[in-house]
This record gives sequence, C-alpha cells and structure tokens, in this order.
Amino acid sequence: MLEPEMDAFLRRVVPGIEHEWEGATEEEIGIIESMIGQELPRFYRWFLETMGHDAGPLDEILGGYAVDSVLTEYDDGRRSPELPRLLIGHFDDPIMPLWIYYDLSRPWNDDAYVMSLSGGEWSGEALTLRELIAWSVLLHTRINPAPQRCRGRLAESGGDVYGALTRVLGELGFSLPVACGPYCLAAEHESAALACKVEAEEQYRDLLIFDLGGHDEGQLRRILGEIATRSSVEVTVTEWKPPLGGTGHRGGS
Repeated sequence: MLEPEMDAFLRRVVPGIEHEWEGATEEEIGIIESMIGQELPRFYRWFLETMGHDAGPLDEILGGYAVDSVLTEYDDGRRSPELPRLLIGHFDDPIMPLWIYYDLSRPWNDDAYVMSLSGGEWSGEALTLRELIAWSVLLHTRINPAPQRCRGRLAESGGDVYGALTRVLGELGFSLPVACGPYCLAAEHESAALACKVEAEEQYRDLLIFDLGGHDEGQLRRILGEIATRSSVEVTVTEWKPPLGGTGHRGGS
C-alpha cells in the first residue's frame, strides 16, 4: 500500500495542504466506475477521495485531474469511455490542450500506465499516475523556486540509467519519497531536489531528462559531478536557470 507515502510527501512539501484539499464524493467516483464496469485503480480512487475536487495550493498543477473536468468531458459527449483507455485529466490550453488517460490494460503497483494525447499524438507519460504526480509536485514546490536550476540528460549505455542513478543518489544522501521508476524519478536532499522523466517506453530505459534545483551553481555541479564519477551515467547539462553565460556543459563541469 503506497498511498501513505504520497500523503506524507504532499503534507511535507506543502504544509497544511490537508486543510485545503477537497475530495470527490462516492457518487462521483461511482459514476466513473459504472461507466467502465470495473473498480478504479486503488491509487486513483485515493487521489479522487483526497483531492478530486480541489488540490488546494497544488490546484495549479493538479487541477486538470479534478473529477469535474473528467465528468464534464464525458457528459458533454466530447469523450466516451473506450476501454482500456480511461480519461483521467484535461489541461485546457488555447494552443495545445492536453488529455491524460489511463491504460487500464497495464496495471502497476495498484495504479496503471498513463498516456497523454496532445495535437493528435499519443505519448507514454509514466508507468503510474503516482509517479507522474510526484514528479510534477517536486518540480513545482522545490525545483522551480530554487535559486539555481539546471536541466539536461542522463544516459547509461547499459540500459538501466534509473538503477545506476538511484544507487549514487543514495550514497549522496538523497531520498526517494514516492515509488517511481524506471522512467520517472523524484529525489530529495535537504538542500536540493532532482526530478527526472522520459517517455515511458522500453526503448528509453537508457535515458532520463533531469531538472535539478539547489542553492547555487557550485552545489549543482558537485552533485552532477558525483553522479558522473561514481557511476556509468553520462551527464549532459543543456540549460541553466538563471543562465550562466555558457552552454553544453558535460559531466557536471
């Protein structure tokens, strides 16, 4: 049962959130289950029961998963249940709206595979909604507000960048607050945070796109340098925010 770790993670990164979120009703959850003729994945049911109407301070990034937006899409006839796909989110954008779906034929850890539809193209987002939410929340609460950030690629020729990376992160004192992997990762340190993700398909197991946030450039370079020297992971930095005036940094240097 992994819901308690997500609950603890959210309460820690957004203190007091439990006083502001609002869950969906059993009737609303029942409507979705009746449409598909089966029970929802346990994590999704927990999510709806906990914040299916309002995610409080996280509504900016999680509001698209609200039960209202899902039921509205179905009620208006814009979408209809076509199993194994189940619409679970809609993020409106005048240029590129995004729809999030479960693939219920691919269950995982009391959750299910997540796909997105945008511009007529399908993409594999994550093995679970749980890890997709953890990645989004860590970016929003700890990485984007950090004084210094960087983004880039982590690659491992052996095809298991997630395994190689998590071993090093453990040595560096990072924790993994929510179960993820191998295409998504949310890692925390007292003074830094790392979020990684790539399209959740087998051919991408050797690659992760990362966002790292911390105090300053020196700290981030040290972390990336340790990853590069302690493992077989190749580190390529493609962007610094704020900019440092240089591009194409490799190996944390």
